[in-house]
Amino acid sequence: MPAIPAGNHTDAPLTPESVTAALARGSERPTAYVVGPGGHALWAEECPSATAGPTGYAVPAALGAAFGRPDLTVWAVTGEDCFLATGRELATGALNGIPFRVAVLRRDADRPQADLVGLAESIGCVGMRCTTPSELDAAIRRSGTVQDRPVLLDVVLP
Repeated sequence: MPAIPAGNHTDAPLTPESVTAALARGSERPTAYVVGPGGHALWAEECPSATAGPTGYAVPAALGAAFGRPDLTVWAVTGEDCFLATGRELATGALNGIPFRVAVLRRDADRPQADLVGLAESIGCVGMRCTTPSELDAAIRRSGTVQDRPVLLDVVLP
C-alpha cells in the first residue's frame, strides 16, 4: 500500500487520492470505508478495509454498516451520479439517528450541479462543501463530532 501523505497541503488541488488519504488520516477510531465505482475507486487502497460495489452501492452499504457496527466510523466514498441514485438513504439515517459519513467527489463542471449540502441539511443531516485541502481537513474533523445523524461532504475536484 502506498504511504498516506501527511500534513495539510493547502496549496495543492483536491484529487481523489488526496481525499481518500485525508479520510484515512483523519479517523480517530476504527473505520470502515465503502467505495462506489468511478475514478475515485482507484484510490480506495488508501483506505484500509475498503469495499467497493456497483453504481449506487456506497451510501446504502454505509448505512447498513453503521447500523450493524455502531462501534465503527463508516465512510461512503462515491461520485455524484452514484450518490444521486441512492443518496436518499441519508434520510433513513437521519430519521433513525444512525451516524455515517458520505464523501461525494465531483468535478467542478460547466453543467448544473445539485445542491448536495442543501439536500443533506433539508433532511436533517449535516452538509459541508469542500473545495480545498484545508476545508476538507476541517470538515473531516467536524464530522467526527457528529454522532446522531449522517454527514455529507460535497467534495469539489478541479
